[in-house]
Formats: sequence, structure tokens, C-alpha cells
Amino acid sequence: MAVLGWLGERTTDDTVHQQIGAVLEGASTNLGRLLTDQAVRALVGFDFKGHDVIAIAPEAALIHRFTVIVADLAGDTAVTALTLQKDREQHIRRLLGSDVQAEGDGEPTDASDPRTGHRNDADATSRTAGSTTASAARDNARQASSTTDQRQSTTRKGTRRQASRLFQDLEPVGLKTRTRSIFEELQQLDLGKFPNAAAVVLRSAIELSVVEYLESINVNLNTVKTLADRIEEAIDKLQVPKKSQRYHGITTELAKPYSLAGATNLNNYVHNPHHPPLHDELATISVRYTVLIQDISDVLRSNSRNQ
Repeated sequence: MAVLGWLGERTTDDTVHQQIGAVLEGASTNLGRLLTDQAVRALVGFDFKGHDVIAIAPEAALIHRFTVIVADLAGDTAVTALTLQKDREQHIRRLLGSDVQAEGDGEPTDASDPRTGHRNDADATSRTAGSTTASAARDNARQASSTTDQRQSTTRKGTRRQASRLFQDLEPVGLKTRTRSIFEELQQLDLGKFPNAAAVVLRSAIELSVVEYLESINVNLNTVKTLADRIEEAIDKLQVPKKSQRYHGITTELAKPYSLAGATNLNNYVHNPHHPPLHDELATISVRYTVLIQDISDVLRSNSRNQ
């Protein structure tokens, strides 16, 4: 989860985001087997510190390597192919070829060219300056948005809501095991520490649930392609009376141009410098979608019992 969140925060490629979703849905076991192997992490050029990804290789090189690995896992790599440690290491060596991390090469602040391994001081200076500027802009945007969020999330008594976990009231027992496990991970994720990762996984979990329901009633997903359209299709198929306010919070969310589901793609949400994901906002979204996901889960469970 940490690696997928880390990569999702740093890429604006829609294909990569789709592959991240595919790995979450069907290949997280393989990803876990690969990346819990210290030898594999050394080859890729990173390590874990708690739930954080610590880059040892230059960030550009690490993004490329993670992208290659995710694309491979989103394909048809079998779980049994990575059972043994020697198989996992060999798999990564074949996958990355010569682009593996040399022993002792690279530090978190290394300015080496990821293609040559040679230090490029001018390029390092440029990247540092660009990174500082981008970081400052993002911090300013986050502070401004946070101020707005504080005003909006203040109760009548002037006490701000404290929400740090997602889907606390959800019991998705009717969903597939893989989808349930993603919701369980979300329920444990600390939003204050990992807002971007939470946004990536939150959107994927919502889409997996909606797709699971639409597929169960034989909806052609090729004709309903965006997440917003799929959510609206699911609401329509659930046949809730038009006057009902049951999904009002969701339809309101869909109308926002940069909402998590209403955005054309996840990049417009996570990478929008004027609207970074805030933990209270993500918690509000999860509360609104809990109703829909629970209804989908209940319908799927009922249908499975009747089969």
C-alpha cells in the first residue's frame, strides 16, 4: 500500500494509475511478497521506515522502477512464480535489467543521474531549486485550503471535527475478499500522516466496489467509463426513489469539479496544487460513500445467497 501510494502521488500518468488500481484489486499479494524481501528492496533502491517509503535511489529512477514493477504485476504474473526468495530476486533482475541499484550506490539526497549513475551538480541544483519552489507552493496552498477547511468544519460551538480514519461504520461483507481487505487497510490508515496515499486508495476502493456491482448486473463497462458515470449508473440501478435524499451527499460530491470522484481522473484531485487532499475532507467523503458501498455490499450478499 505504501509503495502504491508513494508512486500514485508522484506520477500524472493515467495508465500508471489504472495499473495501480489493477494491482490493488488482484496483485497486492505478489507486490507484498516482492517488496517485503530486503534483497529486492536493495535492488530497487528503497527501504521502509514504518509506513514510509525511503528513497535510496534518485527519485526519478525509483519512480521508473516502481512503474515497471507495477505494470508487470498488473499483467499476468502468477502468485506461485514469486513464492521463493531466489525467484523474487531473479524476477526483479530480469524485469529491470541493468537498471538495478548498485550496492552502496545512492542516498536519499543523491543528485546522481538515474540513467548514468554519475553525479550532475548542475542538475542537482536545478532539481533542488525546483523542488523547493514546488514544495513552498504546495505548503502555501495546503495552508490556505486548511484555513478554509477549518472554517467549514467548525461546529456551532466552535470546536473543529476530529476525523482521522475512513469508513469506520462500513461492514463490506458482501464484497470480494480483495476489495474487503482494501477497505480494512483504509480503516487503519492514519489520514493525518498519509493524506495523498489515502486519497489514491480511497478512490480505488470506491471504484472497485462500484465496478463489482455493475459487473454483477451485467452492465457493459465499456459504455460507462468514468468513475463519476459509473457511480451514477450504480445509484440508478439500485433503484432508490428519485425523491430520496439517501445519496444526496454523493451527488453533491460528483458535481464538484475537483472532488475525488467528480474529477476527470485522480490526478486532478491529488495533484491539484490549489486543492490538496485534507484528512477531514477525505473523512467526509468516506462518510458520504459509506451509504452507497454498504448498499452495494448488502445487495451483492443477498444475490449470492439467492443463487
